[in-house]
Amino acid sequence: MMKNNLKLFYLGLYLCSGIATAGTRINYDLDLSFSSDDNINNSLISGEERDDSTYLTSFAIAYQKRLSKHDSASANGFINYSGFSEYDGLSHSEIGAEINYNLKPVSGFSQPTYIFSGKISTLDFETDLRDSTQFNIKGMLAKSITDKLSMRTGLAYKLNDSESRVYDTSDIRLFINADLLLGKRATLYSTLDYISGDIVSIISEDNLSSNVLDILDSADEIQSDPSFANNEIAYRVDADTITLSLGLNVKLAKKQSVDLFARTISSEVSSNISYNRLIVSLSYLARF
Repeated sequence: MMKNNLKLFYLGLYLCSGIATAGTRINYDLDLSFSSDDNINNSLISGEERDDSTYLTSFAIAYQKRLSKHDSASANGFINYSGFSEYDGLSHSEIGAEINYNLKPVSGFSQPTYIFSGKISTLDFETDLRDSTQFNIKGMLAKSITDKLSMRTGLAYKLNDSESRVYDTSDIRLFINADLLLGKRATLYSTLDYISGDIVSIISEDNLSSNVLDILDSADEIQSDPSFANNEIAYRVDADTITLSLGLNVKLAKKQSVDLFARTISSEVSSNISYNRLIVSLSYLARF
């Protein structure tokens, strides 16, 4: 898996070098984050939720190039590491590459920009059955509403091809995002997502009540998963999920900022089976 990770990172650098000619801008991005999650195991059973805190270190090399007065392209190679305080089996590295194409057919402040992107990455977990290759494609429309308010809306597809069938997942996401400038240094942003597709939930074998067995009967895949403990079961179900995110970004300097972010997640498997989750994160962002 690590060899595949390095190949994808080098692929990102190769894609970057492919557009690194005259008029190209090169950025080096660093992200240091700490987050708290009150339902890290996506529990559908009340009282079975596990909470944990996570630290993320991310580094990316990004190349951006203006192709004409109407379009531009960018590519980047990135490497991330996520460490979990309580459940080490969830800790993982991610290495990958991403390309983006921006098109603004008509010049003008209020004219829309069309953005298309594709990303591929590999994830190497402490628990090997979660190791996977992930594919993402996305198309969206971005538009400035006023000099302080901008919006984006689009559609995204994600495919996760893992070492185990239970983590072979896919979903489609419809989203809308708004950014509001509060001043020279602060930006308030919010995103609403509707996601249709797979989620994986974890339950202990010691808590197999009749209600849990009914859920397992409707699962697409079931497999033992030692990420939390040796007697844990992972099961994959199809769900409709709504997420609402709210964040505040504050500039510290020209290319440095801190970001405070909260996301609520609500998934419904059926009329009487659902789960809720809250993630809160604080990040330091820098560009060199």
